[in-house]
Amino acid sequence: MQKEFLLENGLYCRIDWVEFTIDTLKSDYVTFKHYLESLGFFAETFDDTERGGIGYQRCFKHVSEDIFGFFTGNADMGIHFRVCGSAVKCFFETYLTKYKCEAPFGVCYDVGEYDATYIAPMLFKYILSIGHFTRIDLAVDDIGCKYYSCNDIVDVVSKGCCVGKFKLWKNVSEKSLASVGLGHTVYFGSRKSDVMLRVYDKSLEQNLQDLSPVKWIRWELELKHERADIVAKLISLNNDLGFIAVGILNEYIRFIVPDNVRRCRCSVAPLWLNFIDTCSKIPLSLSPRESSIDKKVQWIDKQVKPTIAGLLTAFDGDLTFLTENLNVAFERLSYKDKQLFLNASGGGKDDL
Repeated sequence: MQKEFLLENGLYCRIDWVEFTIDTLKSDYVTFKHYLESLGFFAETFDDTERGGIGYQRCFKHVSEDIFGFFTGNADMGIHFRVCGSAVKCFFETYLTKYKCEAPFGVCYDVGEYDATYIAPMLFKYILSIGHFTRIDLAVDDIGCKYYSCNDIVDVVSKGCCVGKFKLWKNVSEKSLASVGLGHTVYFGSRKSDVMLRVYDKSLEQNLQDLSPVKWIRWELELKHERADIVAKLISLNNDLGFIAVGILNEYIRFIVPDNVRRCRCSVAPLWLNFIDTCSKIPLSLSPRESSIDKKVQWIDKQVKPTIAGLLTAFDGDLTFLTENLNVAFERLSYKDKQLFLNASGGGKDDL
């Protein structure tokens, strides 16, 4: 197991999944190879899967690790990398080899200690300089189950002693016909949302119940799209991964003592206070203006652009149909949307 960051309360924290897109208009093999080497890898260690994925025509996979590179897509899709949980350590350490140098006493690294936690801020800063993140999973490991088991969490939520930003939760317990536990996961949030939390019995997942008496509970945050990018920026500025992971947990969920008729005013459960240690809440909120503008651009990309492309073909590239009467079209917007666009432009609508 990759123990990346140990908090004073005994929790281990690590990055368990990374996906990012390099923003480049070129999406061919030569460009893919260039960025692959900039991350410390040799192109020869990646094999062509002879199939694409997630909208790309080509996909290459590392010969021994679950690291995937997707390219040859639409002009605005760039090059996408996916690093699954078991391969994250390899991904960090391979990037670290870029800083490997010879010294009189042997091999050394000019970035400090050989530690994936140390290299993460440097690697994330580099990726942010050439692209953006689309998914990051942060894992908080409670080895020995010093705080809450999955059954404890189900009990807390069922009694109404859980508050937070998640609207949904789900309890999934798997057993064999012989009533042997095969897995237990408690989900908070939706897979379609940008933030989801799953808490599961890692010892059952790895069949450790027969190998070791140690109980291992993992709290795993799955952060996507803009939230993943925000977390990546936090990590790039501060390598204190433990405080980032638990701080986000503290922002999105907490366990309480039912000592007030209004749950938002209830006291925080003492065990939960010990669980979050001294980690302050870390919000991942976007400004309403940025969020709304982004959603409208995404809607045009997905719903409108294909029709516009077809009309441009039909009209031999003439854009008149698209640009005429824009002032009239602007007036058809709601007051809220008008203010959104005016504020984003920093002025009035005279430019239209």
